[in-house]
Formats: sequence, structure tokens, C-alpha cells
Amino acid sequence: MAVSPPPSRSALEYLKELRQIGPLEIVVAQVDWPPAEKHRLGIPGAQPLEANQAEVQRLLERDLRERVTALLGTKNVRVLVEPSWGRPDLRLIELAEREKADLIVTGTHQRQGVERLWHASTSRGILLQAPLNVLVVPHRPPAATSALPTLRRILVSTDFSTLGNEAIPLAYATLPTGGLVKLVTVILPWEVPGPLVPHYQSQRQTRKKHEQQAAESLKQLRALIPAEAEARGIATEAEVIEGHKVAEVLGQAAERFGADLICLASHGRSGIARAFLGSVAQEVLSQSLRPVLVVRSKIR
Repeated sequence: MAVSPPPSRSALEYLKELRQIGPLEIVVAQVDWPPAEKHRLGIPGAQPLEANQAEVQRLLERDLRERVTALLGTKNVRVLVEPSWGRPDLRLIELAEREKADLIVTGTHQRQGVERLWHASTSRGILLQAPLNVLVVPHRPPAATSALPTLRRILVSTDFSTLGNEAIPLAYATLPTGGLVKLVTVILPWEVPGPLVPHYQSQRQTRKKHEQQAAESLKQLRALIPAEAEARGIATEAEVIEGHKVAEVLGQAAERFGADLICLASHGRSGIARAFLGSVAQEVLSQSLRPVLVVRSKIR
């Protein structure tokens, strides 16, 4: 039996119920568009034509395996992640035939009217094209009594300001024993100067100075790890991230890390102040695919 996400949760929950009738061999297949996943994760390097980059593949398999395991466990369950430059429905049908599946289970958004014209339906394509049985499970909103989410990994960012550092203790306080914190800061990348940039320019940063800045930033991050973290069984990974767009690279880092939560500080500006000064927190809130905890300044 093959399962195709998204929206996969309803399909997986239906399989969980179906298992009670009898044993099932389940293959959960995910088809991705390589350029989109490469950008979402912020992975550098050339894009292969017929495969995901190795790091992209590893992270996609990790995330899919975690979602599937949470609902179905690991017994008689396999996960497949494969790239596709064409229609995902046709690729999923190919995978189902290759796996000799008896049934394809797919979720559906049940879009209507104009929305259906703008968004191609993977489930409809599978239903029309598949030469084997297809079970389409409508999207079901989570039950009001659904279990509380478990936080295991939190990404927390600081710019080393007093306010930026205030987010760090809260991130550690939010995690249970066994949790993992990714402590990050963002610096500008070093770039090779163009031919028009004078080599005697006093503000020109050399590669050596850039490497020293990165090393010093990493040292500062590690110094900010709370003393109680290890005693509470909370591990820490510190990383200096390079990029021009802070909100974008933070979001990409959170995707690579598989963060359950992003934690960062904000001055809480509004109106004209926000329009002129901007807000990294505001940009992260608008762009992030993951929950964001914003720590407001205690100084008013």
C-alpha cells in the first residue's frame, strides 16, 4: 500500500484505523521539486539533474520519517523521497507500480471553484490516471482533544545585543529533558571584491578578518549557553550562519535543523517605527513555515 502526501496527515490517520482490521505493508512516498527544496533548506552547490543533493535528500527523509513514525510507528512501514521535475501525481503512480502496491491512499484539500483552477490537484490526477485502486481521504481538521505537541528542537537566534540574548534562556526553559537547542547568529558572507574596489580601502574586509569574525561569533555563542543546560539534559549546537537576508537564512536554518520552534527577540515596534526600521522578527513571522516564539523587550 502506498501513501502520497500532502495533505498526508489525514491519509496516515486513516491508515492507522485501517490497520486495526488487518496487517498492512505501508510505503509512504513523497515527491519533491528539487529547486524548491534546495532553496527552502538553503543548501549551496550545484543541483543534479536526476536526484536531490545528498544533504537535501537526507533532510527530507529525516522529516518524513519523523512525521510517519509519530503516527504509524516503524513496523512494516518504509518511507521514500524522490525528486520530480514533472507532475507529482504521475511520479507517485510510477512509485506505486514499482513497489507493486495494491492501493494508493492519498489526501485531498477538496478545493472548490476558482481555487481549483489555480491549484492543480495531485489527488485528482492520481484518481484519473492510476491503473490500480485509489483511496482518497478528505482533509480532516485536528480533533479538539488532540495531544499537546512535544518540543524537541528549538532554534534560537541572537545578534548579541542585550535584547537578542534575552531569547536564549527562554528557549532552554521551554524544552524538556533530552531536548536540543540550535543557537545561531547571522553575519554577512565574505565576498571577493570586484576590480573596481580599491585594495587599499580601509573598510575592506579580508578573508582572514572574516574568518576571525566568524570564530569570535562562535565563541560568543558558546559563552551564552546557560550553565544549567547540561544539568537539565539539554544539548546545544552553536552555529554562525552567513547571509544577506537575516530572516530568510534563519528560516532555512530552522528547516535544516528540523526545529519545532523558532525563538527570537523583538523590540515590539509598531506603526511608523516598524516601517522605517523594519523588524527581523516580523519578517521571520511572515516567512517561516514553523512556529515562532517572539520575546518582547522588558524595557519600555
